Amino acid sequence: MFFGFILFGISFCVLGWNEYNSVITANSILEADSSAIEVSADKVEDGNNGKLVVVKGKAVPDEEVKDDVFGISISAIRLKRTVEMYQWVEEKSTKKEKELGGSEKTVTTYSYEKKWDEEYNDSSKFHSKDARDNKANPERLSYSSTTTTVAGASLGEFELSPALRDSMRNFVPFNVGAEQLAAVPADVKHGLKVSEGGFYKGRNPSTPAIGDVRIKFSVVPEGDVTVMAQQENGSFKPWHAGAGKDFEVLYPGLLSKAEVIKNLQSENNMMTWILRAIGFILMLVGLNMIVSPLTVLADVVPFFGGIVGFGTGIICFIIASGLSLLTIAIAWVAVRPMIGIPLLLLGMGAIIGAIVLIVSYANRRPATA
Repeated sequence: MFFGFILFGISFCVLGWNEYNSVITANSILEADSSAIEVSADKVEDGNNGKLVVVKGKAVPDEEVKDDVFGISISAIRLKRTVEMYQWVEEKSTKKEKELGGSEKTVTTYSYEKKWDEEYNDSSKFHSKDARDNKANPERLSYSSTTTTVAGASLGEFELSPALRDSMRNFVPFNVGAEQLAAVPADVKHGLKVSEGGFYKGRNPSTPAIGDVRIKFSVVPEGDVTVMAQQENGSFKPWHAGAGKDFEVLYPGLLSKAEVIKNLQSENNMMTWILRAIGFILMLVGLNMIVSPLTVLADVVPFFGGIVGFGTGIICFIIASGLSLLTIAIAWVAVRPMIGIPLLLLGMGAIIGAIVLIVSYANRRPATA
């Protein structure tokens, strides 16, 4: 129940901050739209320093990017190494069981299965003693998954900033072969073989055993990109909007300024709805945890029995919907009253409706002998 109050409180923070951030971001994007200018990547105009620019062209690495552990070197902007070990993995599951008297207890069970996993699972910390004794994993590897970014990359006559290079995530598989295997340092190469475009350490890739390791590689190759950021002496830095947000973004492909702005607006809308859903779920779960003791009182106090009979889940859903709308509405009233006021009325209506339903259903419930 106490944890329910915590979730309930957090939900208001999430919903309130989300609406505030959404408005600031939307206003910042509008400001960027009116300020940005499209410039050619073929020449750096010093007069554009300090301005928000949109530049498109081919992003090309200045040198090869390297994986020092496996000795791989390739002309690309980023190189990702994915390392997985076949190992025992502990799975946790919980369920609630009713006890005599109406109270509930939480039962936790653990199961174990063999899986490919990037994360190392320390079997000495398994909850089951039998698993610790009989399902032991090998020691942690000396290497793990990582991503390396090239030290420099250009966009026409511009140099991509470290932040822009690190933001490139359009990875494609890079298959290794005998040539790459030959370049692996001796202390790492022992037991390695080429399998399905990657390296494999183990007896048979088709029937993996505990402790087998597979390593895959992928790269961000040179290619067309579009950047929107502040021009700074032939490179880029974040541009600060008066509304509060910074912009230093890169998208794959050759886009117009209008397309970049549309992408930013779509991202803002998507994140806003995701956080709204998270806030609502936190509130709904919190309310359900808060009212859960009512199930114990259901057979003792007739009024509570009426509430439980109606369904605490339905009531919590209606109240959470109303409170979520109220929280969202309050954030919008200050900036866009035409949106905020109707939401405010809708939220209040939902809460009042929930109260009326609870009282009317409880009063209609026939008394039991």
